[in-house]
Amino acid sequence: MFEHHRPQFDRVRRIMSERVPGVSKVEAKATEDGRLVLRFQDGSFKDPFIARYVSDGTIKMFAYLVLLYDPKPHPLLAVEEPENQLHPELMHELVEEFRDHARRGSSRERALDEPRGVPAGGVLLQGAARRFVAPTPDLQFLCVAHEGKQDLEKSIPRKLQNWREPGVRFVIVRDNDGGDCRSLKERLVAACEDAGRSDSVVRLACQELEAWYLGDPDALARAFEDEALAGVGKKSRFRDPDSVAQPSAALAELAPAFQKVSGARAMAAFLDPGKSSSRSFRVFVEVVERLAGDVRGRG
Repeated sequence: MFEHHRPQFDRVRRIMSERVPGVSKVEAKATEDGRLVLRFQDGSFKDPFIARYVSDGTIKMFAYLVLLYDPKPHPLLAVEEPENQLHPELMHELVEEFRDHARRGSSRERALDEPRGVPAGGVLLQGAARRFVAPTPDLQFLCVAHEGKQDLEKSIPRKLQNWREPGVRFVIVRDNDGGDCRSLKERLVAACEDAGRSDSVVRLACQELEAWYLGDPDALARAFEDEALAGVGKKSRFRDPDSVAQPSAALAELAPAFQKVSGARAMAAFLDPGKSSSRSFRVFVEVVERLAGDVRGRG
């Protein structure tokens, strides 16, 4: 991959830096006898470490990413107990990556014990919120994932009524998916009010969260490393991304490498509300910034 598919290798390096904060760089260095030696750069140290001096968890995560993003994947990939040596918080995204990888071809199978994964929307919202409003000791973000839209709506009263931590504010985000925006929002707001949390905010993504990607072509081009995507906004079909009926399907056409979870993670790193033509995305960011200001003001 390092020698023949450098863009994919660079993508793996970037994900490693996001997944393992101490790792600022990974490089493959050729030795005089023709071998390749992996070197991991820790931002706290001047010189990089060779692989045998790096933790088992770091090596395993790097190995998984190389396998998952291999441009010529193996027909069968079996992983036993992938959670060994990995921090629990890393497992959610890793499981979703295995799922995405499996969906790319019906002949590929994955065998692993899977904990419950975080949906692509959760990955995007958690990553984007942390960029726009930096967490501090008195302001933290938590994305509560659900198993689909029905699960979300059924769980709103229970979660809002039983959440006892003082000062918490809730933002409920849901795809509109071609429904009636007004009636859907009224139903969700009513559920919040019935739970005694009228201070909760409901935001709808029109029609899917992926419309937010189409609204920022520059971010799209950087996330998928394809400069041609920067011109997407010039096409009449995408000038109003919130009106695109099936944004995820459109993205799959524009960027064949698009996968929901890895795409969400990549886009979260580049989305810019100042450049976005998606009104629903800009309003979402405004809401998060306002609520963050309210929480900090009380502190």
